[in-house]
Amino acid sequence: MGEAVKKISLEDIGERIAKLKELTETSLSQIEDLAKKKPVETMAMSFAIGIVLGLILGAAIAKR
Repeated sequence: MGEAVKKISLEDIGERIAKLKELTETSLSQIEDLAKKKPVETMAMSFAIGIVLGLILGAAIAKR
């Protein structure tokens, strides 16, 4: 109850959004470059990620 509440200004939100946008664009370009250079490895990695996410979601739904 004695926690200090940190107020976030609109400028802070704008800066965070700009940083996230830049990070997203950089990440997407890196993924596209990897997909062009190593398509088989990229597909295998995407497949493995899909399986892991499916298992996690299945386990979460099964607990309900």
